[in-house]
Amino acid sequence: MPKEVSLELLYTELLSLKSINYEYLNIIKSLKAENESLSNRVEELEVKVHRLEQLKLKNKIDIVGVPNVTNENARELSLKVLTDALGVEISADHIVDCYTKTLRSRTNGTNSDSGNTNIISSPNSHADAATDDLDATNVNQNTNKSQRSIICVEFASPAHKKAVLLAKKSNKNKLKATLFDANNKNKIFVNESLSSYFRALLSAGRALKNEKKLKYVWFKNSLVHFKKTDKSKVVVAKSFHDLESIKNIEF
Repeated sequence: MPKEVSLELLYTELLSLKSINYEYLNIIKSLKAENESLSNRVEELEVKVHRLEQLKLKNKIDIVGVPNVTNENARELSLKVLTDALGVEISADHIVDCYTKTLRSRTNGTNSDSGNTNIISSPNSHADAATDDLDATNVNQNTNKSQRSIICVEFASPAHKKAVLLAKKSNKNKLKATLFDANNKNKIFVNESLSSYFRALLSAGRALKNEKKLKYVWFKNSLVHFKKTDKSKVVVAKSFHDLESIKNIEF
């Protein structure tokens, strides 16, 4: 008889432990769901902040490869590039601001049209200039310091920037430093200004392109766009989480 009572007691204790275990499992499940919801919310807020940072640059372009550029002559030289090389009808009145940032070229392999660069300094430039992780061109280390400078141009309206970027597509062969020096054969690059976040995101996309996982990667309307093949749909990435998800998408 004592043995039967002991087994019954053990069975009751087992049921009690199971009940407690289920209760804790439900709590853990609830906490996981709450954590995931909070993480998603934080990511959404971060994306909004990054897009706001990029919107501050909506009227800006970067020009790289112009020789002997300083803050004093940046406006004059940038106008020469825009009017003489690209054939855009733009005057000094269309430019709100113009300043320079100095670069240091990375030594690892980069795309010749849009390699990675680091800022050394931004003398006499604006605060936001120092925050950009620039991605303009793989500047030759043998070029002089002034030619490793970026000219940052801010236009009065997005229409002026759009006209410049459109003209660049059909006049890339004219973007050469021979515009200023007949003996200088280096290229000049005109790019859309990007915030450090979207520059890094675009760079990550280009890495996938180099790995043949994507065929097209481009930046438009403050977002990074991708296509895996000519016939596949366009996919938009607002964050690195989106980019990670794109790897698993069947295009």
